[in-house]
Amino acid sequence: MNETSKTDAARSGQRAQLVYRFVLEGINRGEWTGQDKLPSVRSMAERLKVHGIEGLPNA
Repeated sequence: MNETSKTDAARSGQRAQLVYRFVLEGINRGEWTGQDKLPSVRSMAERLKVHGIEGLPNA
């Protein structure tokens, strides 16, 4: 794995952790319960101030 690939992988992992914490905190705050839908990928990217969230389906 070259240095660029390692950097990209690290950034992807950081974004995944950011999304995980965002969703978990929203659930803990009661923002989403039961069968509620999570925000769209685009909405989460905007709220988290990232360009895009790789690895998430475009639902």
